[in-house]
Amino acid sequence: MTDRNTPRKVVWRAGIILATADRCGTNEIMRRAGTSEPTVWRWQARYLDEGVAGSGATRPSRPGRLRGPGKRASR
Repeated sequence: MTDRNTPRKVVWRAGIILATADRCGTNEIMRRAGTSEPTVWRWQARYLDEGVAGSGATRPSRPGRLRGPGKRASR
């Protein structure tokens, strides 16, 4: 999945949050979402910090590496 805002990903993130609200443990959330422990923790923390609005928003990707003076490498 390349686009972080696809509806499928928003549903996937919501599943992590809803399982957390249902008091599921991290292992159960990982199993349901098919993801890693750090990912579960990241989305739980983001939800606590930003609320529902944070579950659909994206953050900027990391910048490309510099090549030479002031030139970015293409990806």
